[in-house]
This record gives sequence, C-alpha cells and structure tokens, in this order.
Amino acid sequence: MPELESQTFFFFGAHVASTNNYMGWKQLEIDKAHLAYIVTGIFITIFCYTSSIIRERLLIGEATLGSIVGLIFGPHAANLINPKSWGNMEYVTIEICRIVINVRVFASGVELPVAYFQNHFRSIFIMLSMIMIFGWLVSAGFAYALFPKVTFLGSLLIAGCITSTDPVLSALIVGEGPIGRRIPQKIRALLIAESGCNDGMAVPFLYFALKLLTVKPSKDAGRDWVLLIVLYECTLGIFVGCVLGVLLDKLLKWFQKLKFIDANSYYSLSFAIPLMCSGIGTIIGVDDLLLSFFTGVMLAWDNAFVDNMSECYVPPFIDQTFNLLFFTYFGSIIPWEKFNWIQMELSVWRLIVFTILIFFFRRIPAVLMCKPLIPDIDTWKDALFVGHFGPIGVCAVYMSFVAKSMLTPNEIEDSVYKSTEEFYILHEVLWPIVCFVILSSIIVHGFSVPILIYGEKLKNLLIRRHKANNPTIPMHEMPTKSSKSTSKSKEKSPS
Repeated sequence: MPELESQTFFFFGAHVASTNNYMGWKQLEIDKAHLAYIVTGIFITIFCYTSSIIRERLLIGEATLGSIVGLIFGPHAANLINPKSWGNMEYVTIEICRIVINVRVFASGVELPVAYFQNHFRSIFIMLSMIMIFGWLVSAGFAYALFPKVTFLGSLLIAGCITSTDPVLSALIVGEGPIGRRIPQKIRALLIAESGCNDGMAVPFLYFALKLLTVKPSKDAGRDWVLLIVLYECTLGIFVGCVLGVLLDKLLKWFQKLKFIDANSYYSLSFAIPLMCSGIGTIIGVDDLLLSFFTGVMLAWDNAFVDNMSECYVPPFIDQTFNLLFFTYFGSIIPWEKFNWIQMELSVWRLIVFTILIFFFRRIPAVLMCKPLIPDIDTWKDALFVGHFGPIGVCAVYMSFVAKSMLTPNEIEDSVYKSTEEFYILHEVLWPIVCFVILSSIIVHGFSVPILIYGEKLKNLLIRRHKANNPTIPMHEMPTKSSKSTSKSKEKSPS
C-alpha cells in the first residue's frame, strides 16, 4: 500500500479526504445535496409514520413542522441543509417556488364548483380588485413609515410581494382537513378561488414598482407596465390558459370515449399539466401562474375531469410531499442574522410592529367594508374570517426573489443603477422583511386551526357542564340557536 501523505476523514460532521493514490475512501465522500436528501427523506418518512398523531391530534401542519426541521438542520444550526452551497440560490429558489405554486394553483382551479366564475363573478372580482388594491396600498404605507432606508417606491415593491393570498397555506386550512369541513361551502370556494387566482394577479402590483424604479423616464415605465405586464403577461396568460383548458377538456372526453385512459392517469395529469403550463408560460413570456390556474378552471368547468378522478382513491401525496419539501427548504434559507441589521436600520421591533399591522389592517377592514357588495359573504362572522384568512407563504417567497433578481446591475442600465443606492438597499432588505412576515404568517395562520378546533371543544365542554349543573334541562339536549329561539317564542306566545 503506498504511503499516504495526508488523510482526514469526515462522516456526518467530520471531513473526508484522501490523497491522489489512495482511492478507497472516495466512496465515503459526502456531497451537501446528498446530505439534504437524507435529512428530508428521514423527516418525511417519520412524518408519514406519525401523520395521524401530528395532523389529527396535535393539529400541526406541514408548513410549521417543515420550517422547524429546516431551521434545525439549516446553516444556522446543524448545517446539513445549506442551499447557498448548491450554487445560484436565487435561481434555485425561484424555480422551486414556480413548480410548487403552479401545481397548487392548478389544483385550486380544478377544485372549484361547476362554472364557478360564471356564477360567482361579482364576489371573486371584488376580492381580486378592491381587496387586493387596499391591502397593497396599506402594506406600502406601513413599510414606508417603519423602515427608514426604504423609499416610497421601495415600500410599494415590498407590499407587492405580500399582496397575494398563498394557495399552499390556504389549502392546508380550507382543504379536506378538520377545519375545512367546518367552513361553509360558499366561503370555502371563495377562498380557494381567490388564493388560486390572486397569485398571478399580484404580478402587476409587483412590477408597478419595479418598472418605476428601473425604467427611466417614468412615462416609459408606465407604457411598459400597461403593455407588457397588464395586457401581455396577465391578459394573454388568462386567454392562453382558458384556450388550453378547453382544448385539454375536449381531448380528455374524446380519449375517454375511446377508453384509452385508466383511472390512475388522472392523478398524473394533475401534476403533468401544471408543469406543462409553467414551461409554456415562461417560454412565451406570460404569467404562468394565471395560465395554470385558468387551465385548471376550464378543464374542470363541467366536472368531467374531477368525476373521473373519483373512480379510484389516491392520497393527496403530491401536495403533502411538496409542502414538506418546500417548507423544509424555506426553514433553511431564513436570514436570521438580518432580522436585526443595524446598518440598514432593520430591527426586530420594526419587523414585529410591521407584521402585526399587516395582519390586522391588510385585509380585515377592506373585507368588512366590502361585505355588502360580496354576495357569497352572508354574515359579519364570515366576513371577519375571510379578512383574517390571508396567509402569506410560497408566493411571497417567489415574488421577493423575482424582485431581487430584477434589482441587480445585470438587469438595470448602468447609468440608472449607479445614480442611487436604492437598488442595493432594496436588494438587501427586501428578503429579510418579507421572510419575517412569511414566518409570522406560518405561525399565526398555522395555529389558527388548533385554536379554532380546541376552542370549539372547550365551548362544548363548558356547555355540557352547565347543562349537568342545571337539572331542569335534559342532558341529551344540545344547545342550538334554533332551540333557544323556539323556546323564547313559546314563552311569549299565549297558552
């Protein structure tokens, strides 16, 4: 055996290296990506083995648990998952988000009732116009007031990243879970439609600030925003999505008549079609999120696609696996060291105050004011729930990294970029601000589910104890509003 000049071995924490002639230990060389495979694989396996306890008893969602695992094994702790060592982290993050969101918004379009946009156009139009505009402007005002280094256009850009309602976190609440079954069908469908559509509708809000920042003079920025963003990217994206959905629906019915499709293939289509939509949208330069959503809407317009999916039962493994993988990844890229950044005047208390203001004033006042105009919201309680229900998640990650990629010297003319430090400042502070809001949303909206369910159980327990202490009321009678109103009317009526 030739003599070794140096040997250093590393296995799960120690470095493995060997000299030129001795190749035996090369089998033990560790790649960072492979470590990430091991950690995420073990985590998802354990989650699947204990999913009934985690989801049904502890009521902990994939987003919360995945973020915790990403934090533990990320670069700030165990350092087994470090996306920065994989290469261009911004590009990797954008593409991961793109796949996750496209699959989810397509599923949202498919889940809607028959001809939903035709029958509920007024409700969804108000949610996608007045509510979004109000939330965008209010969020921009709070950002401008709380972050001294951020200009007004910069605050509009930050607000554009958090304007949309995340479809992934929404699905964890309004899906076929313990809380989803308690939500009225009209409200549930409205939230699914809004969260699926407003991801793509957030693009004009994001690019409004981007164009004004990066394109000079301002009149050229306005022209580019109207022609390129609103008309080409968004409007054409909707049109292409509708045409593609109708075409796929007709092809599906034709192949069904020929009996060429088996039942399991419908589930493969729910993953393959959004991938295709994502590729088509990016290649022709339109909004691929709107394209995927409206492809799903038109494909399931008459429920032919959904009815055939019910022929066999397959667990929603795609959603669950994607959620666990993504939020583990998200937990590993949280910039903890930048949450208290003195040079940028970015402090924890500013982030906390900003997040609290966002949760209370971004949606709730607008929904309460517009409640008489939204036919699908019947009660003020439903309006408050819809206003509260505005989770910020995967789409905000996607929007913030898209914005960061547009604020680099490669994307802006030299004369414009060098004329101000605003681009550099925004590039650095955008992600910490948005990330803190996302993290808070995962906690607040994730734990809203157990709070609502355990609150309802506690209420029923207290009512049962009250009934037990009142012998005049039989124990088997459950308190309901109708029974109370009936008893009151009987007392008032003459005998």
